[in-house]
Amino acid sequence: MYHDEAKVMLEYIRKLWDTWNPNIEQAEEWVCKLKQFDENVVRVAIDAYRSEKAGSFKWPNLYDLTLYCKLAIPRKQSEASKPFVPEAGVLYGKAAREKAYMNILDGPDTPGRRWLKRHLGIRPLKKDIPDKMDFSKTIEGIDGMSKAKEVECPINDVEIPF
Repeated sequence: MYHDEAKVMLEYIRKLWDTWNPNIEQAEEWVCKLKQFDENVVRVAIDAYRSEKAGSFKWPNLYDLTLYCKLAIPRKQSEASKPFVPEAGVLYGKAAREKAYMNILDGPDTPGRRWLKRHLGIRPLKKDIPDKMDFSKTIEGIDGMSKAKEVECPINDVEIPF
């Protein structure tokens, strides 16, 4: 509000508190503080201030009234308080998670895929595990001189953790 409108508001406040008579310096301080707010905001704040604090004082308090003015300012709706509107064609929540899981499970064998299988409790199919693994032969040595050797390795009794 402008300086003249703030003076009008100060006169309105003087009429509401008839025993209050500020000197020139106090009046200028009030005008400087009130002109930063809109006239309607100040009127709403004065009404709220007077109705809540009526009878507890003989004249208004500038600090308290400016707090009421700040509270009376209409707020814009923040991003957090706006309702969520889903985009068309985009998956959210459980559907998105399930699709991501399926993409990982359908992909190549990776540590992340194996972890996800353990996490979801998916056990490998019987056809994926051979009945008997053949570890009876070793690979040739590094120098290439040694030949394959027979090695006993009973693996059938061991359960493969997945």
